[in-house]
Amino acid sequence: MSIWVNEELKKNKRNIEKIIETDKKFLDEHALSSPHQGVMTEVQPLIWLGLEEYIKQKKDRMCFVLLDQLTNPQNIGSILRTASAFNVDGVVATKDNTPLENGLMARAAAGAIETMPLIRVTNLSRTIDYLIKNNFFVIGLEKNGNENIKNCIDNSHTALVLGSENQGLRRLTKEKISTSAKIPIAVETESLNVSNAAAIALYVIQN
Repeated sequence: MSIWVNEELKKNKRNIEKIIETDKKFLDEHALSSPHQGVMTEVQPLIWLGLEEYIKQKKDRMCFVLLDQLTNPQNIGSILRTASAFNVDGVVATKDNTPLENGLMARAAAGAIETMPLIRVTNLSRTIDYLIKNNFFVIGLEKNGNENIKNCIDNSHTALVLGSENQGLRRLTKEKISTSAKIPIAVETESLNVSNAAAIALYVIQN
């Protein structure tokens, strides 16, 4: 790894390949709006197993969260933290059209980015097909879903699909899921933030 600092780093040099002294302007431009407090670190991305390897563990009851092209790294980080809190087995995102792990995501995840598997797949619709073939009940969360989330509880394995911040679930995703679910909210409130909705849905599903 490399570390960029605006003054000499005198301690904890173990496992650091090089230290580069620079100024605040460089840090501000490269920290992606995440508070850097004068230090920035370049690290290698975490490597997780493929989805199939987790399925092969054959637990009595498994739960995954699938992200249908979410674009806000802070939302993804918050979902990782929530998934960790509710003992989710992994969060699944597409390799394309989903941001890579970064400082904003890590900050929102509050440590969960190191412990909650973020599993990258090529095609989400094929992933849903694979999960259904392996006895998963796949719930797509939508504002106008067909069922109250409370009525979608199943004792089998579960996958919760969350749509993007602006467009929700894509058409092909809707065609693949087992059912669509909604969280009833006051009519005065247009919608919930996707990470907040994930927290409510996972509380219901996992309890």
